[in-house]
Amino acid sequence: KARYLHWIHSAPSPRPHLENNLHANRYTMPPRSKLVYLNNDKIIALAEMFGTYPRDVRVIYNSRDPRTFWNLDPFVNKLIDKYDLLSADIISVYPVSSTRMIDGKQIDVAIGIHEQLRKLGLKTKLIIPNAHANGEKEKKECQERASNEVIFTSLEEPKFESGVSSEIVSDLFRLSNVFIFPSISENCSLVLLEAMLSGNILVLNKDCSGLQEFGGKNALYFKMGNLDM
Repeated sequence: KARYLHWIHSAPSPRPHLENNLHANRYTMPPRSKLVYLNNDKIIALAEMFGTYPRDVRVIYNSRDPRTFWNLDPFVNKLIDKYDLLSADIISVYPVSSTRMIDGKQIDVAIGIHEQLRKLGLKTKLIIPNAHANGEKEKKECQERASNEVIFTSLEEPKFESGVSSEIVSDLFRLSNVFIFPSISENCSLVLLEAMLSGNILVLNKDCSGLQEFGGKNALYFKMGNLDM
């Protein structure tokens, strides 16, 4: 009753005439078997090679785990495991000062955008490396907004209430793929430059005119409010 998966790593070759062919077994599908290939592009050719049907081919991609490929900070590895970050479709990182989370940085807008993305069926994570979170007011605001999808670094370990290192921020940006930036006032944003260096898709506040000077044509712009609104 055992079933077998045969992993194919090489490109398929044309199926030869098998009568009296010493290599016939190489082109014969064993019973109770499925073929496993690395992409969808060649599954028909692979099925033809073995004289079977595409339904007998399964596709499983190669993978690279950033925990082993990159020398990530142990704290970042902890977040990956605790919140299952690697299964998310969208990971955003938004470093902020806790004292300006709402007024100025509009963290509530970023959270709201993530909520709308989840309504579209996407799995998202918003990681907020926040500093100056040792006041009771700031602690309470973080606790009220935190969830499995909204992660405040200050809530993970007491030593991070004052902020995390630039190395941790860099590691988090390497994991992220979309930078959502609803800030209403910026001169020359360092976090925007960090997101750009990390290759994130940029989603910037169109109402904050200075951002267009840096994002140029390499960003998506949406109206998210400004100082006068």
